[in-house]
Amino acid sequence: VLEWRGDVYSMGGNKGALTVANFIKTYNSHVVGAATGTSLPLTKGKALNAAVSGAKISDVPAQIEYLEHTFKTKYASTSLADSNKLLTLWIGANDICGACKHGNISEQAAAYEAKMEAVLDKVFATFPRTFVSVLTIFNVSDVYVAGQQKAYCREIFKIVQSECGCMEKYGWEGRAAMGEAVVAFNNVTHAVVAKFQAKLDPATSW
Repeated sequence: VLEWRGDVYSMGGNKGALTVANFIKTYNSHVVGAATGTSLPLTKGKALNAAVSGAKISDVPAQIEYLEHTFKTKYASTSLADSNKLLTLWIGANDICGACKHGNISEQAAAYEAKMEAVLDKVFATFPRTFVSVLTIFNVSDVYVAGQQKAYCREIFKIVQSECGCMEKYGWEGRAAMGEAVVAFNNVTHAVVAKFQAKLDPATSW
């Protein structure tokens, strides 16, 4: 039940872990912010890993505020204005988990698009000199299909089905709605990213 933050591919800092943070540290030993060890579910971030179990896109602004506060306090010796930063944004799976219960997928995608745009506005307003890597969502329902091959996973799904209600409680129709939502949400994510790429001049946006 622990969160293995030290091994997370983007921000993990455990010795020997194959993570982006560790790869970069090979070339720049002054890299800071990588999380090590574990944390309990629902922990409000660790080091500069601001992820929170069960978070949806509406929760990301609070995570950005956590990052800003942590950067200015725990990493005060590193200039927020002058340092180069890499921010990985991977969100949406928990929004997808409710897709079958919240009506029209197109309307949900439009709402998600507006929130994603607001999130990126806040990121660029808060963190200058930042490379932002925005990841799209995998098909969450495939986790259920793969999990049915293992007795352990089948039991876990029964215990925690409230975490992703559309995956099991609503049967194949719920999972089909999730699959439709994944495509719609990823399409609007690409659109938002393209919009930001078009208006940010790499020569001056730093």
